[in-house]
Amino acid sequence: MKPRFILNLLYLFTFNGILQEIGLPIVAIKYASEAITFFSLMVIISKINLDGIDLKILGAFAIYATVVTFSVVYNGSDVIDTVKYSRYTFIGILFFIAARRIDLTEDHSREIFRFLALIAVIQVVASLINSKMLLHPLERKVGTLVSTGGSLATIYVMFISPYFLSYYLFTKQKKYLYLTVSTLFIGIASGKRAVVFFYIVINLITYFRATNKKFSAQTLFFILLILFCGNFVILNVSSGVQSTGFFNIIDNYSQAIEYANTYTNNISPDNYAMGRIGSSKNIFNYSLESDDIMVQLIGFGPKVLMGNMIFHPYKILYGIVGWGNVMICVGFLGLFFYVRLYKKMHSVFNKERSKTSNPDDHFMKALQLGTSTGFIVWFVSFFFYSTTFVIFSVPLFMFMITLGYSVNIKKNHYA
Repeated sequence: MKPRFILNLLYLFTFNGILQEIGLPIVAIKYASEAITFFSLMVIISKINLDGIDLKILGAFAIYATVVTFSVVYNGSDVIDTVKYSRYTFIGILFFIAARRIDLTEDHSREIFRFLALIAVIQVVASLINSKMLLHPLERKVGTLVSTGGSLATIYVMFISPYFLSYYLFTKQKKYLYLTVSTLFIGIASGKRAVVFFYIVINLITYFRATNKKFSAQTLFFILLILFCGNFVILNVSSGVQSTGFFNIIDNYSQAIEYANTYTNNISPDNYAMGRIGSSKNIFNYSLESDDIMVQLIGFGPKVLMGNMIFHPYKILYGIVGWGNVMICVGFLGLFFYVRLYKKMHSVFNKERSKTSNPDDHFMKALQLGTSTGFIVWFVSFFFYSTTFVIFSVPLFMFMITLGYSVNIKKNHYA
């Protein structure tokens, strides 16, 4: 079976937003896409003799899933909630195994990049259309994707742009540089404040890793200047202040920073957290101070946050990030084994990529560098920014597919 089949499964999720716009029920779309993908991947994997790495990853997931199941049973939820809460993680692992074990040639490597580029172009065009060419940013619309919040736009841009920048740096093909820049419009079209800052940071990291350049004093100054300017634009747009003249810029920059700080630490009149920092503090403090040891260990069960933005024990209205979601639902144990699963995949990547590397294969070099940067994106998103990799399909599945191809053990060595 060709790698294209695995990539084509992503189309089932990529265009869900269009299907929703024409009136199809989103729940039916999602479950149908997931069912088709799950059974297709199971057919592929049933024909594979799993090796030690596959079994280690599946074993790490099994431990995490056991904690989720125990939390479900203990908290009196329906066992189906175990499947609903863990399904994206499990399907992602199936994607990883399938991509890692399928026959891969140099032509296939090119095909992977073309696919990623096509999807990105579609998202850019759809985002511009959704926002009527940036005049009316819409946070809930992210290209052709289905989203309940705008953080998906930022994470998608952070995740996909380093692949194209990496390939440009290895080949100097300008179309990939243009594509790298154009992905930023996906976040801007969704009205995201943080996307410019994160976009700059993640692509600077990619640049220095691709070129093996060290941070000189001049380079550091240049980076700080870019971040200052990027932050200035973001914060001023966020707070609505206007700047004319140097001293007014400095003053308004201070006001904008104060606005951003208030936004992330915002508290409602009835003392509920309304920002990422405030929500994270509440989750951490409540988990440590709770007298119920079982709440600390296994949480309140996966169902507690499904479709519910207000969670009373932690006094949170919104602003829950990835680790907070896992902590609330499955406690310290669930969080530990969830992070351990990704740590194990990162270890596999670091150990195996050198075995599949080829200095003349720019596609694979870019794929591996982009995937390496993808782990940074996952870390930032999970611990500081959003629940995207926990509760949404596309970025997670794309990450797992590129991770699998990056360490593919059946790659034809282009003899």
